[in-house]
Amino acid sequence: MQRQTPFMLNLENKKGVIVGGGDVAARKFETLAEAGADITIISPDLHPALQTQRDHFNYQDRSFQKGDTQGAFVVVAATDNQGINHAVYQDARDHVPLINVVDQPELCTFTFPSVVQQGSLTIAISTSGVSPALSKKIRLQLEEMYGPEYEAFLEKLSLWRREIIRQVDDPEIRRKLFQAIVQDEVIEDFRHGDSSLLEEKIRDVLKGAP
Repeated sequence: MQRQTPFMLNLENKKGVIVGGGDVAARKFETLAEAGADITIISPDLHPALQTQRDHFNYQDRSFQKGDTQGAFVVVAATDNQGINHAVYQDARDHVPLINVVDQPELCTFTFPSVVQQGSLTIAISTSGVSPALSKKIRLQLEEMYGPEYEAFLEKLSLWRREIIRQVDDPEIRRKLFQAIVQDEVIEDFRHGDSSLLEEKIRDVLKGAP
């Protein structure tokens, strides 16, 4: 089995090519579009979900041709024809950093994880392509543990983090302060709509800082 290393990538304005226009291609498009990639879809047919998004990608209404992956940063081969998918891989493998061939993890330089996204919080789950169903199950469990309140919690922490950095010069003291304001009881109160404990904790630790 291939060893995979997780990274968080900035795909803003990076050129992406998706070959295929079916249900799988639509899901891959959604992920790349949310990341801000500049996407071209090559397919003689488009899934209804893609038809409604025509203004958000460049569309080539035709079959794949050699050279279509030139200049791309990320390429997804998402047709239901393994021969075409393999041709896409052959075209891309020498110059495209990120390649995903659906249902053929041995041809992938990356795979799409299941993702829990709550604002600035991103949790990615991967089984290296072995069991997407298990990845989905774990994602649903994590979505219950890390709900929408974490988006608001991180927005509040972002404000206080800047204040701590402004007031405290010592990196070790900063680290202790950052740890103090993410204790379980603080998060639990915030989960129930009470941010007073968070603000009290931050004021206390700032007051005690040199």
